[in-house]
Amino acid sequence: MVDLILPGRGRPLVRLLAARRGRATTLRLADGRELTAYNCVWGRGWGAEWEHLTLNLSPRVPGAEVRTVSADEVEEARDADGRLLHRRAAHEKGARPAPRPLIFSPACRLSRAG
Repeated sequence: MVDLILPGRGRPLVRLLAARRGRATTLRLADGRELTAYNCVWGRGWGAEWEHLTLNLSPRVPGAEVRTVSADEVEEARDADGRLLHRRAAHEKGARPAPRPLIFSPACRLSRAG
């Protein structure tokens, strides 16, 4: 289901939250806050790189706060026992890493039309 939309940079986190639907997942945000997610709906604005996540909305969970956050705010996700499920890669905190150069093997030949 996650792959039905063109995935953004938060795809691994969205996939994790979708797979854990109904089970408590603690999200630690970049500013130090922690949120508990039992379910997640997501989307991405036109031209945005990261998904926005709406937590605990569908279905509603009694006593759980409905919150909206951007996937780029989430540093870590842990299960109810504190096991690490997701950690944002260091390069994702800023700009994307530089693309790797193309490497052509000696067996690769280029030809010109003409």
